Amino acid sequence: MTIDWVVLTAALVGLSISVVAVFASASKSPEGNYNTNLSSAQSFVDDLDQ
Repeated sequence: MTIDWVVLTAALVGLSISVVAVFASASKSPEGNYNTNLSSAQSFVDDLDQ
C-alpha cells in the first residue's frame, strides 16, 4: 500500500512538472510562467489533501 502511494505521488509530480514545462515554454512571459507554476502547485497540494 505504501509503495503504491509513493509511486502514484512520483507519477503525479512528474506529470505536473511536464505540464508546467509545456505551458511555461508556450507562454514565454515571466508573469505567465509564475502564474502557471503557482496554479500548478496549488492544484497539486489540493490533490494531496484529498
